[in-house]
Amino acid sequence: MFNRRVLILTIIFLLAFLVLFTQMVSLQILEAEDWRERGEKRLHRREQIVPRRGSILDRNGRILAEDRATWDLWIVLGQTIRPPGEKPREEFILGEITVARMRNILRAHSAQQEREELLAVEYLRDHLPLTERLAEILWYTKSQEAASLLEMKELVAKALFREAKRSMEDPRSDGIFRKRHLFRNIGNAAYFRILQDQNMRGEDSLFEPLDLQGGWLREYPFGESAAHITGYVGPLSKPDYERLRGTWGEEGLIPGEGEIPGFFIPTETELDIIGYKEITKHGEMIPIPGFLQNEIVGKRGIERQYNQSLRGSHGRRYLHRTIQEPSGRKVWEVKNVEDPGRNGRSLMLTIDAEIQQQVYEKVQAGLEERHLRDQEEQQEKFGPQAVGREYNAACVLMDPNTGAIQALVSIPSYDPAEVRKNYSDYMLAKSRYPLLNRVTTGIYPPGSTFKPVVALAALNCGCITPETEYDCQGAIRLGNHDFICMRRVSHGLLKVEDALKYSCNVFFYNTGRDLGRQRLYDFICEMGFDQPTGIDLPSEKAGQMKDNLASGYRWSIGNTFHLSIGQEIAVTPIQMAVAVSAIANGGKIVRPHLLAGIEDATPEEMETLAVFNQPVKNLELTQTAIKTVRQGMWKVVNEEGTGRRCRIASLEICGKSGSADWKQDEPTHAWFVAYAPAEDPQVVAVIVVPEGNLGGRTCAPIIKDIMKVYFDLPDFDDGVG
Repeated sequence: MFNRRVLILTIIFLLAFLVLFTQMVSLQILEAEDWRERGEKRLHRREQIVPRRGSILDRNGRILAEDRATWDLWIVLGQTIRPPGEKPREEFILGEITVARMRNILRAHSAQQEREELLAVEYLRDHLPLTERLAEILWYTKSQEAASLLEMKELVAKALFREAKRSMEDPRSDGIFRKRHLFRNIGNAAYFRILQDQNMRGEDSLFEPLDLQGGWLREYPFGESAAHITGYVGPLSKPDYERLRGTWGEEGLIPGEGEIPGFFIPTETELDIIGYKEITKHGEMIPIPGFLQNEIVGKRGIERQYNQSLRGSHGRRYLHRTIQEPSGRKVWEVKNVEDPGRNGRSLMLTIDAEIQQQVYEKVQAGLEERHLRDQEEQQEKFGPQAVGREYNAACVLMDPNTGAIQALVSIPSYDPAEVRKNYSDYMLAKSRYPLLNRVTTGIYPPGSTFKPVVALAALNCGCITPETEYDCQGAIRLGNHDFICMRRVSHGLLKVEDALKYSCNVFFYNTGRDLGRQRLYDFICEMGFDQPTGIDLPSEKAGQMKDNLASGYRWSIGNTFHLSIGQEIAVTPIQMAVAVSAIANGGKIVRPHLLAGIEDATPEEMETLAVFNQPVKNLELTQTAIKTVRQGMWKVVNEEGTGRRCRIASLEICGKSGSADWKQDEPTHAWFVAYAPAEDPQVVAVIVVPEGNLGGRTCAPIIKDIMKVYFDLPDFDDGVG
């Protein structure tokens, strides 16, 4: 019996020893490397060096966008997770939102998950000491916008919860110990108060899990006036990443637009950086730059168009965790800089910032004047409670010989430095769409500003001559329908120059009929109205032409009548600028562009810049056609034409007004296009005020003021027009 008990105990001890031995072998031999790596991760950390983003300058070197050094606030969520006996549970950085609770939230159904998240944020706001202390500092230093301390606490709590949730969603096992980004630009005052608390209290500091790191804040000195040129920046999103990385093809990564499903989350070996891969293309290894998960990238405008040049390249350095004397605080010190990175390159644009600012102000003043006039008219009709319409506008100035943009204005605009904070407000303002660049994406029927194009097409193919006359009796009858002239005004016999001067619809109905759908369509395509202009701004639209215009299917002579006065087509203001430039320069289709120079430009970039200033193509136009249309546009402004309100005594301007129907019982879209000087064109100006009614009344005075700004002419009323 005794021997049996001894045997059983011996077997139990042997089994226990075998289990322990197996565990020791597993830990010390089989899993040794894994545990060594885990230990290294606690003592060593790889960190990205964020480069300074390149500046955006005007042609005179004035700053349109630049980075300013600032302090960012990061947090290591797992740094303060300790056994419950060491500190009260309330002082854990996650409070009651433990790893297990967070995972329960992620597994919950959508409705329940939302409720759980709200409760979690409320707990962090009301019970976590770190939240209250940090909110007091950030609100006191006004580094984050909040109307009250309670609102600031709410912002801090939401930020903590957001990063905690991201840590739980992180596919890597130690995601809770990775540094997460909380706030940008906390300000010097907040930086020194947090740093002082950390140094004095060491590990007892509530701010011990916080990490202060230098960052960059994007500033835009010209604000709203240049917003639709510069654009703005923001954190990298999944759509941004898919767009910037490109599409995987047979030969590897193909730069450009494309989607990479599921590739946004980095693999474990990539740590906090996405990319730094190499691909094989044509037998050559090509490095592909990566993107930080918290990286700032261009969202709109030049910031987005030339993001790769502006962003630079990120560096990498290794940090070692050490104990700071005498506080005993554990800090990270730089051990080795593997790659210092490279700051972004600055870009020089074609615009003059001062002219851009003044053009913006002139357009805004013109809209305010139109608003007041409209309000007076409305009050006369409907009483003192009536209010005027809020007007939008798009205006562009361009060199007709090179395509260089001199100014570009879209109203309403936005503050690019504030749009990230108030993005939802901008998106909710859908009645006016302040984020929309109307110069490149606004599509409107051109109305009578299209008549010079029709005249040029007819003169160039010989359908009409400068001496051709048509009789205008206020309307032209087609079947049972009257196609009227301007308010049934009878102009009598007119030649093409005077038809442009008075904007006679009947003359162009006849011209379009004689020209025919096919020849008119072909010429429209030659002028570039069937495609985007190629301006170096993102998301440009191509305008709209009716599909049956190309095929002739269900296209009647009535459609041709409408097209001849700019009603069966819709264009962007930048397309109109290219068309007017072709008239001004004698037949060259130019490529609109904003980029004038790149810091440390490569040979390939120099070639691109040179191509920008070359015409896309040269139209085969007769001198007679060009001269006749130019003379007609001269008469529009300098004689008693529809654009006489644009006349300046000391400057000969050629132009054309337009009032385009777009919806029954709604005011027409107001247009005006112009170039100057008449004999040696240096600038083309195009403006559209949607629902602005008459172009000659609403837009011509604005172009007049803009021309005075551009040519530095006296601003007083010269008594002309």
